[in-house]
Amino acid sequence: MKVCFVSNFEKTWIFLEVAKVLKDRFDIDSVWIVVNQSIKDKMVKRGVVEEDILFLPKNVKQHEQTVYKDLKFNELVYADRYLRYDMEAGQAYLEKVRDYAYFFLKKHKAKLVLGELTWAHERALYRLLLASPELSCRYLKPHVVRIPNGRFVFFQSEIEDLPYVDSQNLQLANYELVKLAKPLYYSHNNKKVAESQSLVSRLKRLKRFITGENIDKYDPTLLYHPKRRFKIGYTEEKNRLIYRFVKRTPASFLKGKSYLFYPLHKQPEASIDVLGQYYEDQYLNIVNIWRLLGPDMYLAVKEHPNAIGDRSEEFFKKVSALSRVVVVHEMEESWNIIENATGVFSVSSTASYEAALMGVESFTFSPIFFNKLKGCYHVTLNDLSTCRNFEDLLTKLRCRNQNQMDQDQFSRWLFYNSFQGKWSPTEQGVMDSSNIMKLANAIISILIPSE
Repeated sequence: MKVCFVSNFEKTWIFLEVAKVLKDRFDIDSVWIVVNQSIKDKMVKRGVVEEDILFLPKNVKQHEQTVYKDLKFNELVYADRYLRYDMEAGQAYLEKVRDYAYFFLKKHKAKLVLGELTWAHERALYRLLLASPELSCRYLKPHVVRIPNGRFVFFQSEIEDLPYVDSQNLQLANYELVKLAKPLYYSHNNKKVAESQSLVSRLKRLKRFITGENIDKYDPTLLYHPKRRFKIGYTEEKNRLIYRFVKRTPASFLKGKSYLFYPLHKQPEASIDVLGQYYEDQYLNIVNIWRLLGPDMYLAVKEHPNAIGDRSEEFFKKVSALSRVVVVHEMEESWNIIENATGVFSVSSTASYEAALMGVESFTFSPIFFNKLKGCYHVTLNDLSTCRNFEDLLTKLRCRNQNQMDQDQFSRWLFYNSFQGKWSPTEQGVMDSSNIMKLANAIISILIPSE
């Protein structure tokens, strides 16, 4: 029995430590799919046998055999933040990924593939396994549940949903009530944003651009083309400077008013470009929500603190031009805005999860695991277009979701589906032996389920 890990930047070294425990404690071998030359070289230095690595740079030659499986490559390339710049080359690359991965996994008889579902090659691997039952192998994405901290699940598809189980029938020895809390990654991300705005950080970015430091020409997860890199970097810096002149309304303006809240997602980002495919146009999302507004209702839009520079001044001008739409300051406390909102919309944001835990009805355009919680609904464009107004939409979704769980039922269900442990490279203690053991044990429970 073998496990295949898909290398992904710093998470690679967590995977490597987990693989060691799987071998030493459970005699389970690991194989690897890697796209970055530097990471591959470091892995070999750390003892990984080259024969156990499938190296898939963009310039990998055509495989001698072709697997005729349609994996909807157009969709994958369009959502990928870098392959989209040359879609024809991106599709050709994914065809090679499909063919090499098929025969590699077949040769090694891997039973489980573990990795992210962010980049197009990762999603192609997931779809390949779905379309290849003869391989008897599945793809799982280990990922935090956001709230509570310190727990994760193995997502089984490209969306972050989990199977429904009637939690009243679950006999759990221990579980905790899921309560409102700030995910740990919030503070880390805010710190990174503050650091990125400093003069030192900007000079470092300029130096990396000039030297091409850490840029692998054939890594599909890095942008090599110098002109495109310059254009993106220049545009982001320009947008950051101009953003300070964007008109923002104090959150106090909303006091005593009926309003919906739409927190913007950072973009490009898997949370919207992958989880929210077909809803990745955030201006269009705002317009479609705005169409529901009654005569005395407002829509509050808030920029993501980590996304300043992603959007142009023109984007905010278009948003502000919509009647009764206000852009609130990005540093306003979201909980205060959520608490007094009539409803919270997002593609897949934690804000919708937080709203449901606060007793505020919320909506996500992507189906997601916390839609199981009472008051948090998966909403579609068809829902928006066929309802007369917000109240009509709410009535429709309440009727359609009568089996949602209360907080206690949801807590039992979430603990039943999740494991204790940390996967994020930025989390303190993630490389501790005790945490690595938790991650390995969770994988074993998937590979060898208890009766």
